[in-house]
Amino acid sequence: MSKAPEVSWYHADGGNMVKFNAWNIGKINAGDESETQEVYLWNNFNGKDPTKDAEYLALTTDEDKAKYVLNNTVSDMQDVQITTTSDDESCDVVKDTWIQVQCESIGKDSEGQDLAPETDFTPIGGSTNWPLSAQGMDKGCISGKFNSGSISADVSNFAKFKLKCTVPPNAPAGPRSLWTRIIYYYT
Repeated sequence: MSKAPEVSWYHADGGNMVKFNAWNIGKINAGDESETQEVYLWNNFNGKDPTKDAEYLALTTDEDKAKYVLNNTVSDMQDVQITTTSDDESCDVVKDTWIQVQCESIGKDSEGQDLAPETDFTPIGGSTNWPLSAQGMDKGCISGKFNSGSISADVSNFAKFKLKCTVPPNAPAGPRSLWTRIIYYYT
């Protein structure tokens, strides 16, 4: 029986991973764009580091250690995609794809070759999705393996990407609300 992925959003703050619960873009004038927001989409963030975990260190057999690792592993996220949505289907931010994404972590293509890092931002919204990948994983996949939550050591457990909002010059004034949504499956 596989365990469901444990998905969480973080951003880096002074070298520490901080939960990312809301992106307040603030005021943007028509024709301008927001500052970029760097995001880490984790699967199984900060599973226990066995080199520091007393429970793991107390285990005496390889079989018990392997069970411990297995019990702290969840399913990989597959075909991971990002988009935006809102309560109001006519919301211009979503419908006209004002939000843009740039995935910085590098996945692998179907032949196992590393994909090039993205250098451009891609508009997303509604049914317009964009794939996210963790470094070293197949395109669109994020590992659920046992990990310590380190951005330098556990690169297969997160997709690192940037978001920004680009407002068209003819956009009407007023506040907007939307959600950034992740779509994936697991087995």
